[in-house]
Amino acid sequence: MAELKLPTGSTSLFMHPPLSKNVTEEIQRLRSKIRYHNYLYFGKAAPEISDREYDILYRQLCNLEALYPQEIPQDSPTQSLGGDDAPALQARHLTPMQSLDNTYSEAEILEFVKRSQKLLSGAPLSFVLEPKIDGVAISLLYRSGHLVRALTRGDGITGEDVTQNALTIRRIPRRLPSFCPEVVEIRGEVFLPRKVFSELNARRVKRGKPLFANPRNAAAGSLKQLDTKVAAARKLDAIFYGLGIWKDENNCQPETDKEFLELLKIWQFSLPPYIWKVKSPAEIFSAIHELEKLRHSLSFEIDGAVIKVNDFRQRDKLGSTTKAPRWAIAFKYESERAESLLKKISVQVGRTGVLTPVAELEPVSIGGCMVSRATLHNEGVIKRKDIREGDYVVIEKAGSIIPAIVGARKDLRSGQEQPFHMTERCPACRGELYQPPGQVLVRCINPQCPAQLQRRLEHFASRGAMDIGGLGKILITKMVKSGLTRKISDIYALKKSDFLLLGTGEKRAETLLCSILESKMRPLWRLIFALGILNVGTTCARALAFRYGSVARLREAKDLESVEDIGTVVASSIRQFFSDAESLCLLYELEKHGVQTAASFDSAQGIDRPLAGQTWVLTGSLSSPRKEIIYQICMRGGYIAESVSGKATYLLAGKNPGSKYGKARRLRIPILDEEEFQRMLKK
Repeated sequence: MAELKLPTGSTSLFMHPPLSKNVTEEIQRLRSKIRYHNYLYFGKAAPEISDREYDILYRQLCNLEALYPQEIPQDSPTQSLGGDDAPALQARHLTPMQSLDNTYSEAEILEFVKRSQKLLSGAPLSFVLEPKIDGVAISLLYRSGHLVRALTRGDGITGEDVTQNALTIRRIPRRLPSFCPEVVEIRGEVFLPRKVFSELNARRVKRGKPLFANPRNAAAGSLKQLDTKVAAARKLDAIFYGLGIWKDENNCQPETDKEFLELLKIWQFSLPPYIWKVKSPAEIFSAIHELEKLRHSLSFEIDGAVIKVNDFRQRDKLGSTTKAPRWAIAFKYESERAESLLKKISVQVGRTGVLTPVAELEPVSIGGCMVSRATLHNEGVIKRKDIREGDYVVIEKAGSIIPAIVGARKDLRSGQEQPFHMTERCPACRGELYQPPGQVLVRCINPQCPAQLQRRLEHFASRGAMDIGGLGKILITKMVKSGLTRKISDIYALKKSDFLLLGTGEKRAETLLCSILESKMRPLWRLIFALGILNVGTTCARALAFRYGSVARLREAKDLESVEDIGTVVASSIRQFFSDAESLCLLYELEKHGVQTAASFDSAQGIDRPLAGQTWVLTGSLSSPRKEIIYQICMRGGYIAESVSGKATYLLAGKNPGSKYGKARRLRIPILDEEEFQRMLKK
């Protein structure tokens, strides 16, 4: 930021210096920039800058507004509690859901302790310190022990209603014990565990979808899904630590945070894995450093530590500002960063033809991992950050498996750095590019593009698709470069001599040919997934295979939207795929090579498809193993859904059924017990 020449001179308690033009412009610039990043963070769950960069902008604005308080409007970002997210369904929090002031400085933690002691007239203080989970804040409202609503933070006054998606999170209690208050709000954080996040991004790679930058973005997007089945499949988790409102005739509210956390544990809420009760600044700093050493051993991401006054009565005396409570503060850990030379910005072509700029770096170690490449997302991001080839750049790995470039070290520029311009032709085939109006993605529209062919072949042969063992990236690259494979179906025309020419030994060539032969008899859902239809993953492919039984019937289907897990977007992608001449040629050639394009059923055992087209949901404790029941349904043509919807045909209910039972009754879906189910199978 350019240095500002602030007005000088003495001021009294009742007079503030007038604003000069350059100060006014700088305040407006900061407000505009912060609102933009609030929109990306809260509304889109797709931030473009790091938390540290945002905090610097916010602090700059706070400092300027402190000098000129007479000019602070009510809509300034410093006067609101969160972003300007405007979801479809909102509700008011019973008590404001404030965010926390945060700092990277131990000196400011010490100042927080001193200020608290001063405001409480020197009364003895104790604090609770716990991990600051890098997730999505959520508030659960219970009435008479029943969960009736789940809201995101939103702007702190109103939040987005995500109740249905919250109910898919197993560790959120649906009911509280009988000794709970009449009304209570329990607050915490929804997150994606590290392992689940890695698996989710791996699936997105296979589908040709952009990767989530970090678990927090993925959790936010999952929690706001309109389809609860998608949210359930994401395997969200949650941890709770905060109290909103407590209404109870007997006024039995806990007196301290420690007592409240013990009560949450009794109520079966999951708590932070590490909690410290501390009294002095020295104990606070010791716990902060201990937690930092433990952060990478946790199953979820944290970005700091939260320090809270333990006594609830003292909290009431300390009160809060417009934005944050005075009785708590967050200490944020520095992200893992390193600097490296950006040697080149290359452009990568994906399976669906999307062009993605990639930073080619001098290898550098971050968090124990060697990093030599980092995504730059798109040309717009590069221009906004003014990143150039030849720059020394700052790379950050803040709880993300994807290293991100924070910015360039412009102070180190020599003048030889080159601005990036997106290529006008596909770098792989020199074909034409297309950018849909209003979108940032640029695509190669040449169906014969070798880079797209490479990615499509990798996807087709992958373990999750046709599972052709031994046919990996390196060998596929050789196949494409040599011209042996110009389309997917060419895999099935390869001979032993072809593999020998590519440098494989005889034994490996024979093994590859066996794998290719075996892949012709893979289940139908694997072929549907392997075709690479946009937005069609394995779950969707299974549903389509069970419903239609063959590629031919799927191609002619008019009722795609009636299939479980299929919405209008997916249905449109499927229809577009089968309307393309290239796709129809591919299917014809695969059939000609003997690839199975229809489901096979064990007619030798007399098993037919009496449940074809039916969608089943299971709930409660069943006497037979669940896997066995699922097998019985699927082998008779039925499809298993995770949640109850209007598309369900039957609900199979065991003992102690859950919320699915009540929803099925409301939707008037037939409910069978196990005896009725077995009688149906016998018929």
